[in-house]
Amino acid sequence: MAKEESIHSGDIGRNQAIDQDYRDAAGLDRGHLCPSGHRSPQKNATFTLTNIVPQYMTLNQGAWKQYEDTTMPQKTRDCVKTYVITVLTPFPLLPLVNKLVNIDFGKEMAEESSIKSGNIGQNQAIDEDYSTALMPVDRGHLCPSSHLSGQHSTRATFTLTNIVPQYRTLNQGAWSNYEGYTMRENTQGCDTTYVITGAVPGNTNTTNGRVNIPSHIWSAACCVSKNEPIKAWGAIAENQIHNNLKLFCRFLGS
Repeated sequence: MAKEESIHSGDIGRNQAIDQDYRDAAGLDRGHLCPSGHRSPQKNATFTLTNIVPQYMTLNQGAWKQYEDTTMPQKTRDCVKTYVITVLTPFPLLPLVNKLVNIDFGKEMAEESSIKSGNIGQNQAIDEDYSTALMPVDRGHLCPSSHLSGQHSTRATFTLTNIVPQYRTLNQGAWSNYEGYTMRENTQGCDTTYVITGAVPGNTNTTNGRVNIPSHIWSAACCVSKNEPIKAWGAIAENQIHNNLKLFCRFLGS
C-alpha cells in the first residue's frame, strides 16, 4: 500500500474517495467498515479509503464505537473464529419535510378509500401501484400476518408501508414455505424470536414507475430461551419473475 500523496500519476479521485472528501465535510468521520481494533497485527490495512464510509461523528464515536469496542468482544469471547460482514445501505439525500397527509388525521389506521383529503400517493405506495402493475407482483409482507396473533395485530400488517413488490412465484412459493414452515420449525423451543426482514433495492419499478421492485428479500432471526440467545438463522431469496425456486437459508446453532 502507498499513501495517497505518494501517488503522483493519474487522478485517483476519479474512481474512489480521497482524503479531501472527508477534510471538507463537516460533522463526518472516516467510519471503518472493518475496524482497526479487530485486526492484529494488520491494523494498517484498515486505513484505506476503500474500507471507509462517511459516518456521522455522533454515531461513529457513540453507539457504533460501543458496538465495536464492547459488544463485539463480549460476543466473540469464546469463539475460535468470527466471520463478520459489515455493509451499508446507500440512500438519496432528501430534504426533511413533513410526510403527513394531514396533521389532523387520527392515529388509528384507515382504509385508503376513506381518506378524502390529501394525496397520500405523494409520500408512499398506494393500492393502485399494485392493482395496475402489468408484471405478476404480489403485495409481499415484510412482517407476515401469520406470525402475529389477535385481530388488531394481524390487521396492522396489511399496510402498504409493510409491503414490497414480490414476484408471485417467490411470494407464493419458496418465501411462503419459509414463513409458514421453516420459521415454525426453527422457533420450536423459543420463548421469544426476534426477526428483522428487509429488501434489497432492484433495478426495475412497477409499471407506473413509482415503486421499486427489490432484487432480493432477506430475513434474519434470533431465538431466545430463558433470556439467552440459543440459535439464529437467516434467509435470502432472489426476487425474479422466473427462477424463484430456491431460497438460501443459513442456520447457526448456539
